[in-house]
Amino acid sequence: MKAQFVFENIRFERGQDPKTAMGIGVIAKIEDMINDEEELDDIMNEMDQQLGAAMNVFLPEEEKKEIARMWLRNHYELPPYTEFKVLYREDGDEDEEASGPKIDYEVKELESQGWKVFYEENNFGQVETILIREKLK
Repeated sequence: MKAQFVFENIRFERGQDPKTAMGIGVIAKIEDMINDEEELDDIMNEMDQQLGAAMNVFLPEEEKKEIARMWLRNHYELPPYTEFKVLYREDGDEDEEASGPKIDYEVKELESQGWKVFYEENNFGQVETILIREKLK
């Protein structure tokens, strides 16, 4: 019996990146990270800390992986680059302190500027608006 190398049995398809086929490289590492539930939670927690938002709570489940992928592509400096922003608007009592600036905005205006908009009210009566778009050149 002839000994084979580990990757000798991988079948490459025309046009497929060899690194993708072998599961190596930065893009494969990103995919592995977002497909691991614990790693995905860690990524979302990192985003929470850096952006000052509750990304893990407010983002729709189906969007979390795609947004984590964008975040990691920025981290590893892989284009296309994505811009992230969080806006706050207090809808509660006027006497309460807001953790972010009070702003007035229209969702249609934000979307016309290329932002994908997610928003939710947090436990403090604030509306957190999470904005994501490809960085403009």
